Amino acid sequence: MKNSNKLWLKASAILLSAAVTITAVPFMQSGAYAAAGYYTRGVNNGSYEVSSTQYNSFESEHFQFLWGNSGNASKVNTAFLEGNAKILEDCWNIYVNNLKMNEPCTSATFTNDSKKYKVNVVIMGTGITGYESGWAYAGMDNLGYPYLMCDVGAMSYNPVTWVTPHEFGHVMHFAQGKNSWGENGYLGPWYEAVANWFREQYLFSDKYTTDTEYATDLSAYYLRQTSLMACNGRAYYEAWPILQYLEDNPDNLNGYGAGFVAKMLNNGTKTASIYDLIENLNSNEELSDTIGYFASRMATLDLKNKKRYKNKLNQMLNDSSLYWQQFYTMPDKVNGSVNTYQVPSERAPQATGYNIIPLEANISAGNSAAVSVKLKGLTSAEGAGWRARIAVESTGGVTRYSDLFSEGDTGEITVYSGEKAYLSVAATPAKDTIVNCGIGSWEERYSEVKIPFDSKTQYPYEIELTNAAPQRRVVSTSGIKGAYHSNGGGFVASTASVAASVYVGPDAKVLGNAVISGNARIEDHAVVKGRAKISGNATLCGYAIVDGTASISNNAYIGDTAIVAGEASVSGNAKVLESAFVFGWYQVKDNAVIKGMSLCMGGYTENGVNHIGQAAGQAIGYGDFFEDMTYTITGGSFAGYESVDASTRFKVPYATANNSAYSRSYTDGLYAKYDFDNDKFNIVNDTCASTDGFAKGSPLWAGSLNGRSGVITFDGNDQYAVLDSSLSYFDDMQLNLSTYWEGGTAGQKLFYFGNDKKYMYFTPENSNGKAQFVICDNAKEYTVTANAALPVKAWTDVTITFSGNVTLMTVNDKTYGTEIIGINPDDIAVKDMLEGKSNYLARGFSGNFYKGSVDYFRVSFKNAEGISVSGYTEAGAVAAPGSAEQNQTAYLSGDIDGSGAVDAIDFALLKKYLLGNIASFEYQYGLKAADVNGDGSINALDFAKLKMYLMGSIESLS
Repeated sequence: MKNSNKLWLKASAILLSAAVTITAVPFMQSGAYAAAGYYTRGVNNGSYEVSSTQYNSFESEHFQFLWGNSGNASKVNTAFLEGNAKILEDCWNIYVNNLKMNEPCTSATFTNDSKKYKVNVVIMGTGITGYESGWAYAGMDNLGYPYLMCDVGAMSYNPVTWVTPHEFGHVMHFAQGKNSWGENGYLGPWYEAVANWFREQYLFSDKYTTDTEYATDLSAYYLRQTSLMACNGRAYYEAWPILQYLEDNPDNLNGYGAGFVAKMLNNGTKTASIYDLIENLNSNEELSDTIGYFASRMATLDLKNKKRYKNKLNQMLNDSSLYWQQFYTMPDKVNGSVNTYQVPSERAPQATGYNIIPLEANISAGNSAAVSVKLKGLTSAEGAGWRARIAVESTGGVTRYSDLFSEGDTGEITVYSGEKAYLSVAATPAKDTIVNCGIGSWEERYSEVKIPFDSKTQYPYEIELTNAAPQRRVVSTSGIKGAYHSNGGGFVASTASVAASVYVGPDAKVLGNAVISGNARIEDHAVVKGRAKISGNATLCGYAIVDGTASISNNAYIGDTAIVAGEASVSGNAKVLESAFVFGWYQVKDNAVIKGMSLCMGGYTENGVNHIGQAAGQAIGYGDFFEDMTYTITGGSFAGYESVDASTRFKVPYATANNSAYSRSYTDGLYAKYDFDNDKFNIVNDTCASTDGFAKGSPLWAGSLNGRSGVITFDGNDQYAVLDSSLSYFDDMQLNLSTYWEGGTAGQKLFYFGNDKKYMYFTPENSNGKAQFVICDNAKEYTVTANAALPVKAWTDVTITFSGNVTLMTVNDKTYGTEIIGINPDDIAVKDMLEGKSNYLARGFSGNFYKGSVDYFRVSFKNAEGISVSGYTEAGAVAAPGSAEQNQTAYLSGDIDGSGAVDAIDFALLKKYLLGNIASFEYQYGLKAADVNGDGSINALDFAKLKMYLMGSIESLS
């Protein structure tokens, strides 16, 4: 459920002001810590002051507590005050004495009077005017003195609260360098990370004894999004680990270590980013190396307090507050290679982001293996850079590392039996190319309108492994009673209910109390658990997980490493793909798609009314889309942190309100759009929703070519593009492209989706000199053939349409069709990333490179062009409704090549067949058309009759 205090938590430095009416009789007491040297003062709110002369007060050595006489004031007793004073005094000792921070006892904004003042703690909800309600905040009063304000409920002392150590962390932060980070939007979100970092130091001290096994704020929110820029909206409280790394300095880098965070807090400027600060304060180490080393330590959480971090990680994995595939990355196998893998496009790290890839070393028991990784960057974007490192954790929990290596280099390390190996890869571009940004829903200048997702460059890469392979996600069924399902052979727990009509693939699992009915399909390595319900024709594939009480129904589709959990629902034709996470009460329905690194959650009940966020209609959430504000989106593509809320708050032209829903402009049915309008440095950019691909071999981009603008050209030798596998996750769909073919050998592949067993492709010229579309489901190959090859050195528009059981191929203005029963694009999609995916543009599975240019390539989830699927003839071109051609037989007798006419080419083909030079005809009705005398066989009588017809001796072959 959504936290009702969420908006307050964003504004930890907000102070409220109001006129004071003094009715309380002050109570004053000094605690055991009270001592000379620190004076007391009130909280100056401009027109009034909250002080001990008006309200109750209690003092310890460094703090003054202030509270009123109503509300929860009765809970503020001696034990409460002394307990909270001890917590805060312990924090003071750690933060000031151990971390070498400046004392927060003077003004951070004005010239001081040489006195040291105690930090005020205003206890909210006790009758102090202006502090009637709230949870916990920190701020500076009108004279610049830092103070805390906390509700009674936030100040538990038994068990010890985590709230005041965090808020006092803010107070400490304000006191460093006279709040040197103030007025800096880039550093604004980092205030929360810093406060949590302060709290971590308290939790790991000997002063905190409540929980010494799991007490850490290592968070699933942070671990889910390590590939994104740090301290983005979804995890700004939780982004403290890099601060811990700099303070711990476990790699013994020059210039870091104890006191470095204090230096950062004291040396902020109005324009410096967090990375500017790191680099400016330590010229001994390259920033890129620092980020690379930090990322490698996160592979096994190998910082000073590793044991507790590991305990917390395992706890989160066990209770499903974090899923394995959210923290760890499984790369895509590169087709045709033995051991080369590519980061999934949505997880290609942004600047300073990183991936952790678990490895399976190829060793036998008792032996070792020399594991090596070669790193190759896949973008030539300005300043692009990467740092990688192999981490190996021994059976005793000690981690050792390879040398840090960069693009084009190889890292090596020996792995022994029983050890765990990981690869970290961080995006480390030149600092001056990093897009600095704050949180878009806080300030308009950082909103999705001003700094869109596509401007935050991603840095894809490839790895070549020796003596290792990426680890697959494994969901154990050890100790779980169950059986293998009769339809598919997958494991079904005895506590689950799965109908006989449901398909559960051999590597799929149904666990817990899940209920699956109808014609649902649980394919590949997908898992259903908890009390989830799957029904209708829903499909789960890849490494998808559905958990909790989530509901998946109708034709909904959950694929790749996507997760749907909690009370979320997905229905209609909706899809949740890639690394998206949908949970809480969020709903995805109709034709909506949630993909990329999207995180959609939330929902709450107020006055008996449920408030639930939805993606409906043709809405697409992609990239770093984050939504927890219960908005409904109904069309267009959305990215960014709370971008709809930012749009309404700042009234910027991002989303348009339509009653209670929001939409953006979109093209009906469009899923992906590659227009090549800009040079994206080897990234094949999807301008619809960042379903990006990668260019290989450096094809040439041109701003204009042969009358078209924005064109990519392939040389026919080794240049091509790898596209996303989700482009074929459809039953009905349409592919539109425009190409300029340079000619050359037959059999070139303009596009190829699938693998060597199930696939679909288009060739501009087959072995018989005709353009052709081919699709194969591993059992039978179907073709749609034109009457000629694509024209050479001319722009040609090609459209492939799947609608129901009909597949059509349109070349310019002429459409060809066939009827295909039981096969569609989704049937040929390769959904297991570790098996190798090959959705290609400008090549086939094993070569057959295309020579020519492409102006655009678009994918729609329906027949967006409105091409008629009725009145077609299976033999050739679509016939106009009501025409004589429409009423003819399915094939034309004598038309052996399917051209729509009987001519000398057909005579030559029949001759070759009878002489044994060819065994069959490429046209699917060629054998029937060749039997011109209708006796059920092809022989010399057919040859003679066809010859007579062509010579004009007979008028008809009928």
